[in-house]
This record gives sequence, C-alpha cells and structure tokens, in this order.
Amino acid sequence: MDERAYLIVYHTYPEHPATQWFDKLWDPDLRASPFTWGVCRPDVRKYAQVGSHLFFVAYHMEGHKRQLDERYYFAAHFRVGERISHVEAVRRFPDRSNVILEHLPNGTSLATRLRAYLVAHEATLNWADREQILHILASGDIPDPARYTVEEEGETLVHAYGDHHTDWCHRIERPYLVSTLDSRVIRPPIPYASCAVTCHSLPPVDVLQSPGSWKHAARRIDGEAASYLAEVATSCGFIPGKSTLNAS
Repeated sequence: MDERAYLIVYHTYPEHPATQWFDKLWDPDLRASPFTWGVCRPDVRKYAQVGSHLFFVAYHMEGHKRQLDERYYFAAHFRVGERISHVEAVRRFPDRSNVILEHLPNGTSLATRLRAYLVAHEATLNWADREQILHILASGDIPDPARYTVEEEGETLVHAYGDHHTDWCHRIERPYLVSTLDSRVIRPPIPYASCAVTCHSLPPVDVLQSPGSWKHAARRIDGEAASYLAEVATSCGFIPGKSTLNAS
C-alpha cells in the first residue's frame, strides 16, 4: 500500500445551503461513500496510488473578504481505494457530475448520435464553445464528432455536456480515483489554521495560495502531518451512507 499524502485545496460556496462546504464543481464528490475524484488536478491523480492519503481543504470562494484564518477548512480525508479508467467510471458512477464522459444515444451514425445528444442537452450544455455548437445545431448541421467523442475500451463516448474543460481529453488520461469505504468527511469542517498551529509539520495557512494567483498548488506532506490529519478525521469526521449512485 502506498503511504504518500497530499494536501489539496478546492473552492466552495459554503453560504449556499445545498452545497455547504462541498467543492463547487462536485470534484471531489464527497456526498456519499465511496468518494470519487475524476476531473481536477490530473497531475495528482496521476501520481496518487492505491493507499495514498488525500486531505482536502475547502477554500471559501470569497476568502479575499475574510481574515486569513477564516478562509481554509479541513474538510475530508480521502484514502485512495481504486484507480479506475474513465470508461469504468461511466459504468459504475453514471450519475456523478465528476464523470467526464457519457454514453451516446443510439442512432444510425456517430454524427446523428452526437447531434441527438447535443439537442437533448442544449439548454444546459456547458462546453467552452457552447455558442458555436448552438449555432451549428440551429443551422441544421452537425459538429465534427472527432472533436467531442473518444473511442475507449471498444466504446464510443462523448465529452459530458456539463463539463467545461477544453483539455478534457488530457484529463481522462489520468485515472479516476475511488476512495476506501472508511474515508471520512468532516461536517462542519475544522479551521485549517488551527490544525497548522497544532501540527508544525503542516504548511502554514499563509503559504497555501500560490503567490500572485488565485490558485492553490497541491502539496506533498510528510508522515507526521498525514498521521495528524488522519487522526483528526477519525475523531471528528463521519462516513456518509453508501452512494445510491454506485451501480456496482
């Protein structure tokens, strides 16, 4: 089992009752066990192995308006249980919004199947070139299937309508991660600053954000820091009910 550990910051809107402190794009999806992670941070998903510890920290999307100590909250301990392909993710977690591929409807050709898919999701299409796609559909034409579909494991799949990433083909090259069933979410989350004060091996709160940027780089943390956060999660976290989205 791999024991490497990462500290990963995601963005959230905690004032919205429906989302609480969950990731604003549901990736990682921490709503039910097992947790899943399949779109963001392809670099971390590439290197995280079965057994790796992923410690997720929620960042308030209006953090610039808050005191530094009130911007970051330790939200979940995600222990990697499986590394699966994105085709397998479509089969097992078809209703999760962090699955970046989908099945196409039946049809006589790939082009007509793609058109039927786009027409069905026209109102909620979130692709970066949405306006161009809608113009093509309105003209009665069909977008180039090669730009929006892939052949994987003998199946033709389409870029999921709800995903906005233009580099989606690159993101599916990295595994879709599934947590162990004992992974825990912390509700309400714990101020990260208090964790960093208690465990000096953790990065201090003032270095989490990349200089001159709104981004937060993922960080490898050492064994002492990982053990501390795992203990905090065990004592303060809980295991959500098994996902009804998991078809396996």
